[in-house]
Amino acid sequence: MRMMSLLSISWVVLAVPSLLAAGESRDKRAVDYAGEVKPILSKHCYACHGAVKQKAKLRLDTVASIHRGGDSGPAVVPGKRDESLIVDAVTGQDGWRMPPESEGSPLSSAEIATLTAWIDQGAKASADEQPQPDPRAHGLSEPPGGPKSPRPIRSARRLRGSATRSTRFWPPSIAGAGLRPAPPPTRRP
Repeated sequence: MRMMSLLSISWVVLAVPSLLAAGESRDKRAVDYAGEVKPILSKHCYACHGAVKQKAKLRLDTVASIHRGGDSGPAVVPGKRDESLIVDAVTGQDGWRMPPESEGSPLSSAEIATLTAWIDQGAKASADEQPQPDPRAHGLSEPPGGPKSPRPIRSARRLRGSATRSTRFWPPSIAGAGLRPAPPPTRRP
């Protein structure tokens, strides 16, 4: 029995420091915004704070807009997780949580750890980051950008008293050149 408790104590003495060191090394490794943080935000936040909707005037699809923030101020204060509103929101520290239960699942502890590590490391991203494209701007609801249909030329009526269907669309350069439409076809007996 004594041998068993001695083994348990030695395991705790050896294992706990290595587990703590593993947690510290996760915080010290560089967090990739595009590969780790942006997918978390996309999964949990873009429905209300993306290209289509910006509740509280907050958009979270670029680092610039995250730093700019919304109605309550900047969502992230680089290097200061305790002052970053996004950490309060995802952890529920102030009695409210994002995303709300009715609109999505909460962030996992691993996702929160990744987000806070990124903030502690300065909340940086590449300079050429592009915002989420607006799905409404796909072009199907916009009028075609091709040539517009021609408008009838009013001066074509002067050609022969009345314009035919085709002569109404003659450009002024042809209409003013003295050209006349061909006579209508005759029926053969």
